[in-house]
Amino acid sequence: MGFIMAQNICLKSTLRQPLRTLFLFLLIGLLSFAFISKAVEYLIVQREIDRLGSYYRSIGTLMPINPDEPDISEGVELIKNSPYLAFENPLRFSSGVLEGLYNADIQGYFSEDSREGRLLNGFCNSAMWFYGTYLDRREAKDPFGSEESEVFGYTFFFHVDKVIAGYPEHIQEGESTALYFKFFGNEDAIPSIEALQEDQRYLIRGWKENYTVVGENSRVSGTTTQIKSLDDESIWYLPLADGTEVDFNDPSLADIKNEIDILNENQHTLNVIATRDMSALPQFQESERIHYLVEGRWLNHQDDLESRKVIVITAGLANIRGLKLGDTITINLRGLKHPEVFYEYIVSDKDRESWRSYPMHEETFEIVGIFDYVRSIRYGGVYDNPVYIPNSTLPIGFENPNDIRESYTYSFVLDTPRHQESFVNEYRDRLAKLGINLSFIDNSGKDFWAALDPLKQSASANMLIFGGVLTLALSLTVILYLLQRRRDFAILRALGVTSSTSIRQTLLPITLVGGIGILFGGSGAWRYSLMEAGETLSTMPTPAGVAPSATLNPLWLAGLITGIIALLVFLAYVGALSVARKPVLALLQGRSAQPNGKRKPTRKVTDGISNREEIKAGNAAYKGPAIQTPSARTVTLVSKLESGHFPVLARYLLCRIRRALSA
Repeated sequence: MGFIMAQNICLKSTLRQPLRTLFLFLLIGLLSFAFISKAVEYLIVQREIDRLGSYYRSIGTLMPINPDEPDISEGVELIKNSPYLAFENPLRFSSGVLEGLYNADIQGYFSEDSREGRLLNGFCNSAMWFYGTYLDRREAKDPFGSEESEVFGYTFFFHVDKVIAGYPEHIQEGESTALYFKFFGNEDAIPSIEALQEDQRYLIRGWKENYTVVGENSRVSGTTTQIKSLDDESIWYLPLADGTEVDFNDPSLADIKNEIDILNENQHTLNVIATRDMSALPQFQESERIHYLVEGRWLNHQDDLESRKVIVITAGLANIRGLKLGDTITINLRGLKHPEVFYEYIVSDKDRESWRSYPMHEETFEIVGIFDYVRSIRYGGVYDNPVYIPNSTLPIGFENPNDIRESYTYSFVLDTPRHQESFVNEYRDRLAKLGINLSFIDNSGKDFWAALDPLKQSASANMLIFGGVLTLALSLTVILYLLQRRRDFAILRALGVTSSTSIRQTLLPITLVGGIGILFGGSGAWRYSLMEAGETLSTMPTPAGVAPSATLNPLWLAGLITGIIALLVFLAYVGALSVARKPVLALLQGRSAQPNGKRKPTRKVTDGISNREEIKAGNAAYKGPAIQTPSARTVTLVSKLESGHFPVLARYLLCRIRRALSA
């Protein structure tokens, strides 16, 4: 630093004027504080308005006017090229088989039961297959009824030694299990079922029924676990010797083996739903009161654009299978050709025959969100099977066919709520002619933007004003600084220092002092503006469950400080160039060149140098310490002076320098 000061006259001169330097430091620091505090608040408020505004989207749906004609594909074709459309959001479904995990459909509410009209092609996802030893038989009464309840069948007890298929919540190896056999509807099987031998080992099939009809006009309340025929007809069990198993390679048992394999597939299967933006689906809007977020976040449009391997699951699946945010699950995606009942399960006869030949695609997803249903509509574990993934992560060809566009599988998002009214005016009547009703989710977006659009416009205008004020104030500051440094600049030029070097030496002090002032002012403004932004955001209307964030990446502060320093240096450089164009003598005497090329007459400067002999005599009489030998450059300058080559100003300066050295 000392070397720089010794070589830089402007810096040394600046430091010898502490009051002026302090004033310069404080002035630039205050200007930086004012601008950066406003800039940071502006950046935060603008970002949060845009972020919060993204929750108020215009989400539209197409509904058939006639429920018996659910196809809305003509309406989809009509609006798909609208300039107001941000993106369509159709749902694609796939049957996804979990690797190493069961699904959460352990209650079996949607499995087949005894009620009329509930025979779902033999679908029973709460079934179980096991090898077990028959232990005992008792008469069965309604376990939830009184002692006088009528006997409706038998209760058989088995010791389970191997589970072939079944939820672990329903059956465990090494434990005993009780299975009911009801007489009603199974009268022909009573002799066969009564022939079970104690201590004999069997292949047994059981199932859980939530609505058990035990007579013409009676039922057993609650869930019962019953014995079920192996082939859904007359084979109720297969006897086995100890230590043996059924040979499922026997062609006569092919249907039974297929039934067991399908059950194992279904009990590990999820209903995988691919969407371009889960947060924009109608059923996930707060106003619909269907779902709510328990933890994490919804999938967004960026997840789809970037093909992120992320997934949102239900709270039921998370709780039952011990999953949490950040966990990964591996799913084998498979499109069923003939889905029935539910999109994920192998139910139809054609799928049951051909499911093994369907291609599968393995993918691993990270859990980023967990959601649940409102209590009033939660019913059945099958509601815990849906999981949502970005549309781009479900490859073409691995989804279920859904050529018919039904209303619950299609929605769309407009580019901005401001265009909703124009969109409705353009398409409502045209869609009505196609038998389709156009509607939008009510999310108060219009009110939000009506309240905050003026705030955004005002903030933008203020930033332009503050930017102009900063530029003007820094320009005035640079002018004040250069007025103080113009004599130093003139001396440098008179001593033969090049113009570019003189400019660099002139810029260094204001860069150092101003840079430190900007750094201090910016640091104080950062903390202050974060508090101010928090207060401003607290008065803004926000979507339920969403809070504004008064934070900003510190890199913004670094960028603002760097930008102001760059502006200061630029203005100082432009000012220094202007100074460099002025005559040196005019700078020393504190005046500028006259207009029209005219110059005021100057007084002949001869003070102290009118008599060369007098100077020489004075030098000869000097008895002080030895004066440092002048450099070759100085000798040259002196020789030119004596030969009359230098102007009067240069001779004046050299005389002053010589006197300073001899003092």
